[in-house]
Amino acid sequence: MQKVLAAVASCALVLVTLSPVTRCNPYDDGFPLSTYPMFASIRSIEHRMSYPLGVTRTGERRLLSPHLVGSGEVMQAYRIVEQAASSKAKAQALCRAIAERARGSELVAIRIVTGTHDALAALLDDKLGPEREVTRCEVRP
Repeated sequence: MQKVLAAVASCALVLVTLSPVTRCNPYDDGFPLSTYPMFASIRSIEHRMSYPLGVTRTGERRLLSPHLVGSGEVMQAYRIVEQAASSKAKAQALCRAIAERARGSELVAIRIVTGTHDALAALLDDKLGPEREVTRCEVRP
């Protein structure tokens, strides 16, 4: 009897594992197993996002840490910037807050920009696409 129960359970597990194959819509992502549509679909390599940049006295750009944005978490900092970039007033307020946190550093200005980049060119060749400045503010010494 135990062997029969083990065989039935094994067959049930195999059928459950194969069940995503029977779905009509490959993007139907759910119980009992995922079809992982986020990895199976073609995605654009062009990415648009907003981010803060620091500017040094010599005009060099500096990437800023999430702590300067207002969070120790990268994704939370990303969300803070994206929300702020939706309006000039919010972007200016965030810019001033970052500038205040950056006091005493090598930075003389903060820029909040929205860039559109080819992800592969940016990651592999350090080649950036066009950037549009949303706002800029000075860092007080």
